Amino acid sequence: MEKEEYKKVEKQECIHHFYCDCCEKHLGSSEEYEDGYYERFGVYHKHFFLDGVGWLNLDKCLCEECAEKFDAKILECLKELGFEEENK
Repeated sequence: MEKEEYKKVEKQECIHHFYCDCCEKHLGSSEEYEDGYYERFGVYHKHFFLDGVGWLNLDKCLCEECAEKFDAKILECLKELGFEEENK
């Protein structure tokens, strides 16, 4: 014998909204899955190693335009310090 039972189930969803750290432009939204995974937007990660200091990390959430500006700013600062691009 089979009997059906109906239940009303309430589900809570977690939606992650991503905005550029510089210009605050909305980059996207992502629903978090039950295992905790969610897609990230605007991931900008740079890391540098300096002897005697160790790793220096930079994690930001940036749109493409601001990421390009940030890269240009980093490059400008490094060149001002005397760094040169390698010839490949």
